[in-house]
Amino acid sequence: MYTLESIASIIEDKLSVKLKNQNREAHNVRAKSLFYFFCKKLIPKVTYQSMVEYVGNRNHSGAVHLIKDFNSSLKYDKNLRRDYNLVAPYFDDSNIYNYDELEFMVLEWAKDKGILDKATTTGQALKTLEECNELIDAIDKEDTFEIVDALGDILVTIIIQAKMQGVPLLNCLNSAYNVISKRTGKMVEGQFVKDK
Repeated sequence: MYTLESIASIIEDKLSVKLKNQNREAHNVRAKSLFYFFCKKLIPKVTYQSMVEYVGNRNHSGAVHLIKDFNSSLKYDKNLRRDYNLVAPYFDDSNIYNYDELEFMVLEWAKDKGILDKATTTGQALKTLEECNELIDAIDKEDTFEIVDALGDILVTIIIQAKMQGVPLLNCLNSAYNVISKRTGKMVEGQFVKDK
């Protein structure tokens, strides 16, 4: 369970700022934007007033404005995006759904979009490859936001592929683990190369 204090602590630590200040320099404004955004996202029923008071302000209109414009700012402000990428991995809100629920919802989505009825397995595999290429691009750019997005998209395509093939994905993972758990090899140029 997140609190104002725990969210502030992560942002202050990762961005090397103090939220409780009246400094209007850009990096402080970005830090406060992130603080307000994650508080609203992760703390049920948090009020604007409690957030601004925590950082030493009185008027909550600035916080309302920063949150309202956050997504568009994130898209166009490379510095905000960089700061977001530095702190976002430390906020885990993935406990909203468990894996089984997510898999069910992904397959319902795929069914509603006609993917399960009309797509080919090869076409779906190419979609996975496309998302893998996006992951490589995001890694090259060191863009955590896009890395998370690409990893999620890859999982979505694999869940759909497993359904199309008629095999439970957990069985595939089990099978792969049983093989790799006995595998030997060595690291070569940043990759694990299995022994022949």
